Amino acid sequence: MFIRVHDNFLVNNNYVESIKRYELILKNGIHIPVSRTRYMDVKKEVFKKIYNVLIVNFSILLSCLRCLLSRLRSMYCILKKSDMIFLLSIVGKS
Repeated sequence: MFIRVHDNFLVNNNYVESIKRYELILKNGIHIPVSRTRYMDVKKEVFKKIYNVLIVNFSILLSCLRCLLSRLRSMYCILKKSDMIFLLSIVGKS
């Protein structure tokens, strides 16, 4: 998505690294001026993009954690059963 940040600049939001006071910093290090009249709208668009990326990354992380928790529960159940079998075999030998 492209953002008009100044009369002379149209910027692809995917290449924006951050925004400072009246200035965009692109991922390649280039600084682009933002006009005073467009600053608040540009800032909203940049933060909306950052927020969406964070939400997607958080969703992926949460999914991975759920999978890991499920595997840990499975491993715990397997270990618990093997301990019971081991304990029963020790008790049976006595």
